[in-house]
Amino acid sequence: MRPSGARLGERRPPTFCACQLTSPRLFVTMLRVHPMIVKTSVLLIGLLVPLLLFEGLLRLTTSETFGSPPQSCGEATYHMFGLIFDPVFGWRNAPGSWNERCDSNEGARTEDVYVNQLGFRGPEIELRKKPGVLRIVCLGDSGTFGVQATHSEAGSPKRVWRVIENYPDELARRLELAGFDRVEVINAGVIGYGSSQILRLLALRIMDLEPDIVTARFAANDTVRSWAPQRRTVEPANPVARAILYAFHDWRLMRLSLRAYQSVPGVHPKPDSVLWTSPDQFRRNVERIADVTRKHDVPLLLIDYPLGNLAWLENPAKSNPLMVAITNRLPERLAILREVAAANSIPMLTTQPSLNGSEGQFYDKSDLVHPNPRGAQRIGRLLFAKLRALGWLGSPVAGVPGGESP
Repeated sequence: MRPSGARLGERRPPTFCACQLTSPRLFVTMLRVHPMIVKTSVLLIGLLVPLLLFEGLLRLTTSETFGSPPQSCGEATYHMFGLIFDPVFGWRNAPGSWNERCDSNEGARTEDVYVNQLGFRGPEIELRKKPGVLRIVCLGDSGTFGVQATHSEAGSPKRVWRVIENYPDELARRLELAGFDRVEVINAGVIGYGSSQILRLLALRIMDLEPDIVTARFAANDTVRSWAPQRRTVEPANPVARAILYAFHDWRLMRLSLRAYQSVPGVHPKPDSVLWTSPDQFRRNVERIADVTRKHDVPLLLIDYPLGNLAWLENPAKSNPLMVAITNRLPERLAILREVAAANSIPMLTTQPSLNGSEGQFYDKSDLVHPNPRGAQRIGRLLFAKLRALGWLGSPVAGVPGGESP
């Protein structure tokens, strides 16, 4: 007798019961048919459980800076004052008040400056953005953070690094004068950062801040030779390796592994034998910076990087060969920056015409890389005007007059 509703000669599909998934017969069949699956699963579990236990033990007994080697005042060209070496980022800003003196062969830091617990210069901020707040993050190097080298005494070759006014603060001041009282500007500049470190900071830290606008000013450090090639934070080209790094960058085991790799002798190039980034790597980094911001639907504004006039120096090839090297290599990096910006429809702020001036106007003879306080103010004003012209700021509070023109 055929089932009800079935035609003569028609086969009904076999009925399936969920209980079959848990039946002993099915389990025995899987063991027989797929022994490799079982062996692989047992092996993975055997490896994963100890790793998780070890990671948990490290989290209970170590701090978030685990894996950071001890700070050395005179180890690096930049002397790393106020910075902490970090296996993931190379180095980063040390939270707290930078009021300790760090003397070295080429200078000292004497001014006070506060770095919040998130590692950014300025007051404490909440990781999660408040409702209705427009958050602007300014990425960059020491020119963004706000430092300048000056001679300790007239005619002395010894230089002193001073913490000075910075253009993110000037941007915040301009916004306040124009009536934008619901805007938060974050100075995410780190001394010595190039495109590789900025990319990693953007991908692993900045996007967690839920920025509405990201600006980036960098390129000079990419042109100098690396004093610590093992600290170059080159992003993995392999998507799988990149995904693993991004997913587990804050694990203690990852930090320990990276530090161990960075400490292996003979694996890395010798100091000062390679640039921090090659032109090709610089292009890939800028393209990836564009990819990260586009993926998160965050507007990106790139800023050019003019220098002071090399003609202000007497015999620069002898007195400041590093400055000569930067001046010669920087135009190629800036050309790449403009090409990537044009190819990805990213606006770019050109500050060079407005920063051209006589000696001491926007740059001082003692430091042709970092704008002086007047130069930082000029960049902040130009940045405010550019953001407003792009329409990214919206409208200020009604009835409040605009600020001064750049």
